[in-house]
Amino acid sequence: MRSGDDRFSAVLSYLFAFILGSYISLAVFPADFIWPAAVAQHPFHQDFSQHVVGQRYFIADAWRWPPFEVPSLNFPDGVHVGFTDSIPALAVPLKLLSFLLPPGFHGFGLWYILAWILQPVAAVWCLRAAGERRLLPAACIALIAISMPTWWSRFLHASLCGHFLIWIVLGTYFHLLRDNRALHWVYAALVQIVILFVHPYLWAMTAVILFAVPLTYFFNGDSRWRTSLPASVLAVVASIATAWATDYLGAHGGHGYGIYGMNLLSPFWPAGSSLLPFSLPMLYTSPEGAWEGYQYLGAGMLAGLVLLVLARRGALVGDLRANIGLVLVSLFLTVFSLSSTIGIGGRIFPNVYATNGFPSFIESLFDHFRSSGRMFWPVGYLLVLAVVMGLARMGNAVLGTVLLLAVAVVQFADNRDARATLASSLRHDRPAWLFDVGRVREAVSKASVLRIYPRWECVPTADIPAEHQSITQLLTVASETVVPVNTMYVARWHNMRNCNDEQEAAEPLAPGEVRILGVTVRDRYGPHIPEADRYCQRVDQLLLCSRPASTQGG
Repeated sequence: MRSGDDRFSAVLSYLFAFILGSYISLAVFPADFIWPAAVAQHPFHQDFSQHVVGQRYFIADAWRWPPFEVPSLNFPDGVHVGFTDSIPALAVPLKLLSFLLPPGFHGFGLWYILAWILQPVAAVWCLRAAGERRLLPAACIALIAISMPTWWSRFLHASLCGHFLIWIVLGTYFHLLRDNRALHWVYAALVQIVILFVHPYLWAMTAVILFAVPLTYFFNGDSRWRTSLPASVLAVVASIATAWATDYLGAHGGHGYGIYGMNLLSPFWPAGSSLLPFSLPMLYTSPEGAWEGYQYLGAGMLAGLVLLVLARRGALVGDLRANIGLVLVSLFLTVFSLSSTIGIGGRIFPNVYATNGFPSFIESLFDHFRSSGRMFWPVGYLLVLAVVMGLARMGNAVLGTVLLLAVAVVQFADNRDARATLASSLRHDRPAWLFDVGRVREAVSKASVLRIYPRWECVPTADIPAEHQSITQLLTVASETVVPVNTMYVARWHNMRNCNDEQEAAEPLAPGEVRILGVTVRDRYGPHIPEADRYCQRVDQLLLCSRPASTQGG
């Protein structure tokens, strides 16, 4: 292809992907979601509330080092907003621009738009990096990429919707394979640092991909493995050093490796398919971990894989050998995603290998990446790339074109219900406040400090359904004025305080303090609050105690 034709194809390919991503995102996300008001009419879902609260407090906080620690959340210890999934890579530029933004602004609506637009755009970039530069395959991979069921299922975890970053690193592999210059490895290291500041899970699964470059060189007898191996190590070490400097390391929590794995048949099991006249349940390795292991590839992709094997059965071995590093990395990610409890359809084999024989740091690593089912995501996208490139390069070009178009259209059609369901839920299926939010807002807006009991981490397991949703709604209200608050919903902790809630709740209220007791402790803790009859009142299921800042004495 001549360079002029290639530039024209590139422009049209990226333009198609951009328009597709823009159309889908604007069709799904309502305007008030994209550009949110400071005071929400409806509460957020639990995990989304966590992300918003962390980002609001970070944006309002002073600059400090380590940069992502916010002392006014979960005071006096503070919280690292990387552990609230508040996307530091987005929060930092928003903080720099905060003087232009309205009070209480958060950027998650903008993040979703960005992720939905860049998903097909980055897929096209990856395809072109792999050597396929024609318009039709680009349009097809854009359609398939924006129709991946496992990506749509991640909606409530905003940062984990950044699958475009996986596409970017896969494309980086192909660029590095062709040009092993140091400058390109510096670029790869910087990309990994940005990904770390989006989500550590995305960092882990993409960091592994960098090692595919020296592996491919080595097994294909290319001496460049001697330079690319230390380069890949340095690129990963640079992001680990950055994680250490910004206080990502040394956190506790998140146990459960073996619960949130991928069932081996999950990629092929059409749970959530729009083309079936009935719905199928997700396959799982444990009932509570089914969603994390959801990896259905889509009807178009399943058909495409069958067609790929039939069309290129004679060339598959050569294709795999040409990128043997990616094959080995994919095998590693697949095995890790299965976890120590192997599910094969309805058969579950617990504790297939015991981690007790491993060094303690290995066990800790497994637990920190306990939602191991996610680690299959890059493998799924590599399969997409293989299908598109394989069908696009069939000997019979006309047949290959027809089959590739059919795969993309079927994949897009199979995703119809996911698009419609999300669009409808964002407009109509909104949660309700569990308390009189007007009265709570009025009290919190005047507070110098907010104390919530029980604290998030101190709620007994039996009381979680009654308390956690209420706590996240209270935290959402607190984030509207970023009042210092004594608790926070996080998955990882640097310091776990003792759960002495009953003693803390019995202390005298400080001037300007608002103290709120949840339904499971209200009647037990309330009578011990000094001057409760003067400062406390019932607000639906809560006990709200408020001492004005001007009050003197007891």
